[in-house]
Amino acid sequence: MADDIMIKHVPLLCLQIAYDILFLGFSTSSLSPFMCPSLLRRCCQYGILAVVGAFVFGLILPHGKFADVVLELSADFVSGILCPVYFAGFGFRLNLPLLLKQKNAGLMFLVMLLLCIPKVLSSVIVTFFFGMPARDGVAIGLLLNTKGIMAVILLNIAWEKRVILNYHFSIIA
Repeated sequence: MADDIMIKHVPLLCLQIAYDILFLGFSTSSLSPFMCPSLLRRCCQYGILAVVGAFVFGLILPHGKFADVVLELSADFVSGILCPVYFAGFGFRLNLPLLLKQKNAGLMFLVMLLLCIPKVLSSVIVTFFFGMPARDGVAIGLLLNTKGIMAVILLNIAWEKRVILNYHFSIIA
């Protein structure tokens, strides 16, 4: 019975969540002069308030069945549609030909390779001590070389606000 009521009100629930996210994004930006002016002015200048609004929404979301339903409704949409589109846009901004035209491109790729090898080797050594297959160690080592979602979001915001140049964005990404 309770599940039927929850399913019946899914569109209303989605509208409420969208409203809450927009309200929190607006309220964090509109109330910034009254809270901590110097810190929030910097956040507004660099575009971090959208991240703060989503974080606050996650904090005020009540725990329990409601949070489980919200998570269940949004997880497929976020992981199936939003994340691939966001990461594709991030990848399209990467300018590899610009990096390859630099005179020190070989040295840059050598440094990147030298930074990746210890992670893979140490993961393989640790998996050897725990009796796991070496393939798992290589997989863990390669996963250690990926960027976290928060670093990608902040790098993307910095590029959009022109805090970093396209060349620096390509190097960091």
